[in-house]
Amino acid sequence: MKENVKKMGQVFAKCWADEEFKKKFKADPLPILKEHGIEVPQGVKVNAYETTDKEFHIVIPPKPSKEIADEQLDKVAAGGTWGTIGSACIATAGTAYCH
Repeated sequence: MKENVKKMGQVFAKCWADEEFKKKFKADPLPILKEHGIEVPQGVKVNAYETTDKEFHIVIPPKPSKEIADEQLDKVAAGGTWGTIGSACIATAGTAYCH
């Protein structure tokens, strides 16, 4: 998973440096992800949104496939991961926090 985080960082950096690349990524992110070695399961739709100082996006992760114990829920709420909940990013007014 750390390798995908690094690859996504490279895609984001390219978006920041190249406005035309960013437009292409926002319009159709899947081929660009594949070009950068980020595998997306077949049949999964990918959307790309840009956070600005006037707008940010909150992504609700999928519901876990099994019951989460209170201890595990506390870990996830504190920024950890568990089960089907993988990495998470929170973007606020120009700052993104990812793990």
